[in-house]
Amino acid sequence: MSNETQTAIATPKQPKKAAGKRKQPKKAAFRRCCAAEFRHFAKYVKSTTKAGNVTADNGDDVASKLRGLELDAVYARAAKVLGVSQASLKAKYAKLNIGMQRMNLGNRIRGATASAE
Repeated sequence: MSNETQTAIATPKQPKKAAGKRKQPKKAAFRRCCAAEFRHFAKYVKSTTKAGNVTADNGDDVASKLRGLELDAVYARAAKVLGVSQASLKAKYAKLNIGMQRMNLGNRIRGATASAE
Protein backbone atom coordinates (compact mmCIF):
# COMPACT_ATOMS: atom_id res chain seq x y z
CA MET A 1 0.00 0.00 0.00
CA SER A 2 1.12 3.48 -0.68
CA ASN A 3 1.29 6.23 1.95
CA GLU A 4 -1.72 8.01 0.45
CA THR A 5 -4.04 5.06 0.92
CA GLN A 6 -2.78 4.42 4.45
CA THR A 7 -3.50 7.99 5.57
CA ALA A 8 -6.87 7.95 3.86
CA ILE A 9 -7.85 4.83 5.78
CA ALA A 10 -6.48 6.02 9.13
CA THR A 11 -8.16 9.47 9.20
CA PRO A 12 -11.91 9.55 9.84
CA LYS A 13 -14.08 11.96 7.89
CA GLN A 14 -14.75 15.29 9.56
CA PRO A 15 -18.32 16.65 9.55
CA LYS A 16 -18.85 19.56 7.19
CA LYS A 17 -19.26 23.00 8.72
CA ALA A 18 -22.42 24.93 8.04
CA ALA A 19 -22.01 27.28 5.11
CA GLY A 20 -21.97 30.98 5.93
CA LYS A 21 -21.05 30.64 9.63
CA ARG A 22 -17.59 31.76 10.50
CA LYS A 23 -15.90 30.87 13.73
CA GLN A 24 -15.33 34.01 15.79
CA PRO A 25 -11.96 34.75 17.29
CA LYS A 26 -11.70 33.61 20.89
CA LYS A 27 -11.23 37.11 22.30
CA ALA A 28 -14.33 38.49 20.60
CA ALA A 29 -16.46 35.56 21.67
CA PHE A 30 -15.17 35.84 25.23
CA ARG A 31 -15.93 39.56 25.38
CA ARG A 32 -19.41 39.03 23.99
CA CYS A 33 -20.44 36.25 26.35
CA CYS A 34 -18.77 37.54 29.51
CA ALA A 35 -19.11 41.30 29.20
CA ALA A 36 -22.09 41.40 31.56
CA GLU A 37 -20.21 39.44 34.21
CA PHE A 38 -17.22 41.78 34.13
CA ARG A 39 -19.44 44.84 34.56
CA HIS A 40 -20.30 43.53 38.02
CA PHE A 41 -16.66 43.75 39.08
CA ALA A 42 -16.77 47.52 38.63
CA LYS A 43 -19.23 47.73 41.55
CA TYR A 44 -16.75 46.34 44.09
CA VAL A 45 -14.64 48.51 46.36
CA LYS A 46 -11.03 47.39 46.68
CA SER A 47 -9.18 47.82 49.94
CA THR A 48 -6.31 46.24 51.85
CA THR A 49 -6.46 44.25 55.05
CA LYS A 50 -4.23 44.84 58.05
CA ALA A 51 -2.02 42.03 56.78
CA GLY A 52 -1.60 43.87 53.46
CA ASN A 53 -3.76 41.57 51.33
CA VAL A 54 -6.04 43.07 48.70
CA THR A 55 -9.74 42.49 49.28
CA ALA A 56 -12.94 43.57 47.59
CA ASP A 57 -16.45 44.13 48.90
CA ASN A 58 -19.66 45.58 47.53
CA GLY A 59 -19.25 48.88 49.40
CA ASP A 60 -22.63 48.88 51.16
CA ASP A 61 -23.18 49.99 54.76
CA VAL A 62 -22.53 46.57 56.27
CA ALA A 63 -19.34 46.05 54.27
CA SER A 64 -17.96 49.46 55.23
CA LYS A 65 -18.63 48.76 58.93
CA LEU A 66 -16.95 45.35 58.77
CA ARG A 67 -13.98 46.53 56.71
CA GLY A 68 -10.78 46.39 58.76
CA LEU A 69 -12.28 44.52 61.73
CA GLU A 70 -10.66 41.43 63.17
CA LEU A 71 -12.62 38.19 62.81
CA ASP A 72 -13.56 38.11 66.52
CA ALA A 73 -15.03 41.61 66.23
CA VAL A 74 -17.09 40.49 63.22
CA TYR A 75 -18.37 37.53 65.25
CA ALA A 76 -19.28 39.89 68.12
CA ARG A 77 -21.17 42.24 65.81
CA ALA A 78 -22.99 39.37 64.10
CA ALA A 79 -23.97 37.80 67.43
CA LYS A 80 -25.34 41.14 68.63
CA VAL A 81 -27.36 41.77 65.46
CA LEU A 82 -28.65 38.20 65.15
CA GLY A 83 -29.35 37.71 68.86
CA VAL A 84 -27.34 34.50 69.18
CA SER A 85 -24.14 33.60 71.02
CA GLN A 86 -20.70 33.94 69.48
CA ALA A 87 -19.96 30.33 70.42
CA SER A 88 -22.87 29.03 68.33
CA LEU A 89 -21.77 31.10 65.33
CA LYS A 90 -18.15 29.97 65.68
CA ALA A 91 -19.24 26.35 65.91
CA LYS A 92 -21.36 26.71 62.78
CA TYR A 93 -18.65 28.32 60.64
CA ALA A 94 -15.51 26.68 62.13
CA LYS A 95 -15.04 24.42 59.08
CA LEU A 96 -14.73 27.42 56.71
CA ASN A 97 -11.64 29.51 56.03
CA ILE A 98 -11.41 33.03 57.46
CA GLY A 99 -12.63 34.77 54.32
CA MET A 100 -15.67 32.53 53.99
CA GLN A 101 -16.48 33.06 57.67
CA ARG A 102 -16.40 36.85 57.22
CA MET A 103 -18.49 36.62 54.05
CA ASN A 104 -21.15 34.43 55.67
CA LEU A 105 -21.32 36.60 58.78
CA GLY A 106 -21.66 39.71 56.63
CA ASN A 107 -24.46 38.11 54.62
CA ARG A 108 -26.25 37.08 57.81
CA ILE A 109 -25.98 40.66 59.11
CA ARG A 110 -27.31 42.00 55.80
CA GLY A 111 -30.24 39.62 55.95
CA ALA A 112 -31.07 40.58 59.52
CA THR A 113 -30.88 44.32 58.84
CA ALA A 114 -32.92 44.00 55.65
CA SER A 115 -35.70 42.06 57.37
CA ALA A 116 -35.73 44.55 60.27
CA GLU A 117 -36.36 47.48 57.92
